Amino acid sequence: MSDVKEYTRMMLEAAVEMWGEERAEEMRAHVESVSKAVWIVGNTQLDPGTEPVTRLIHRRDE
Repeated sequence: MSDVKEYTRMMLEAAVEMWGEERAEEMRAHVESVSKAVWIVGNTQLDPGTEPVTRLIHRRDE
């Protein structure tokens, strides 16, 4: 995908196909905000030292 606007357009088109034009228009603001977030996360470059968290630590096991 070339940019976030193109990605968002594609997601809006998918919403229309899935739920129809009227319902997709009702969800437009949500689709746009989620598309932007997905675009940002998907295009974030991680350096080799960055490791994803695989386990949340809420407390220490004793």
